[in-house]
Amino acid sequence: MEERAGEVGRAVREAPHITEILNALPYGAGILDSRRRIVAANTALTRLFRRIEPANSVGFSPGELLGCIHATETPDGCGSSSFCKVCGLLTAVRDGALGSEGVTREWRVTARDGDRLVPYDLQITASPFRFHGADFALVSILDVSGEKRRQALERIFFHDILNTAGGVKSLLEMLRHADTREEADVLRRELERAVETLLGEITTQRELSAAERGELAVHSVPVSALRLLRDAAELFFHHPVAEGKSIDILAESEEFILVVDEVLAKRILGNMLKNALEASQPGDRISLSCGKEGDRAFFTVHNPGFIDEHVALQIFQRSFSTKGGGRGLGTYGMKLLGETYLRGKVDFSSAPEGGTVFRLELPLEGGAP
Repeated sequence: MEERAGEVGRAVREAPHITEILNALPYGAGILDSRRRIVAANTALTRLFRRIEPANSVGFSPGELLGCIHATETPDGCGSSSFCKVCGLLTAVRDGALGSEGVTREWRVTARDGDRLVPYDLQITASPFRFHGADFALVSILDVSGEKRRQALERIFFHDILNTAGGVKSLLEMLRHADTREEADVLRRELERAVETLLGEITTQRELSAAERGELAVHSVPVSALRLLRDAAELFFHHPVAEGKSIDILAESEEFILVVDEVLAKRILGNMLKNALEASQPGDRISLSCGKEGDRAFFTVHNPGFIDEHVALQIFQRSFSTKGGGRGLGTYGMKLLGETYLRGKVDFSSAPEGGTVFRLELPLEGGAP
């Protein structure tokens, strides 16, 4: 069977004008066999695949050539891990094979390039065809990472930051008409918190952009673990997303010192807490904790909500979000900053009966990226 598939694959590559037709296309295009292995590819596609020559791509899956972090998780390789259930490439080829017309899917891939995680936002179209009695898929792949990034930033700046700026304006108006000094003092404190939130949202996006370019500087200093938790909690005590919900630091949390970039660690913990609050209902309790395990520190944020498998498998992908179009930088940013820059680990667990716990592990003594 393998020999027969290889013979037909060679016949596809050697068919008249196949190479010329593929290379005439302005976007990445190739032909996959029934196992989603490349039998022919154009130059535009292989430029996306780390600039290898088209002939060298034969026999590999697109995920392997991109360096997808899940392509080597199991002995059976690309297409066999649990994360592959939601892979845009696999679903496009599968669904395309069921009909007579091409189907288009988003294909979000996190690849590893040395020590760096590289996110791809791709659009794949797969159309089925038969050749010498064998099934193949003609695929085209467009890199839409720039468009997805622009949509996300527009959403953040035109929605989130605009809302915060609107809150600042409202507080200023209320302060102007305050009847008593006590009322004015309360409004000033609220205004200070709103301005800090606004600056924090802008700074977060600047840091994330620098991190994706590999230009983010890390400044590690000795920091109290409990203070990191308290600062993150205080940031959200009066935030609208926390209304009707409680934020508690568990009594068993340990006090110790770790060496870490304080700003980035707070950014990650704050993002974890914000996500937990957004996933919770009025009356819910969000609990935070910290502790040590060997030479590692850990921080956890728990909420009673449950993340179903479809969301869980995609939650750290850059453009995936359950909040609508143009979102999805939150959990991705936590992973990028926590693992690439702080040399830690960001993960989560979720169960219907126990809720969801996001966990940040960090080396006690830091570590240069």
